[in-house]
Amino acid sequence: MCNNMQNGSTRPPAERLSDLIAKETGARIEPKLLRLFIKAKWDRITSLSHAIHDAD
Repeated sequence: MCNNMQNGSTRPPAERLSDLIAKETGARIEPKLLRLFIKAKWDRITSLSHAIHDAD
């Protein structure tokens, strides 16, 4: 999922998030690591939501 920038180019969300983190904190985090972290968190949320649904 990419958003169009004003100049017509597109950038993946992980790259934009990496730039924002670098701008706000001065720490540079590789977009690949952010994607892995986000995927792991998303998988955990999905797993928990299935467990809650199955418990009903």
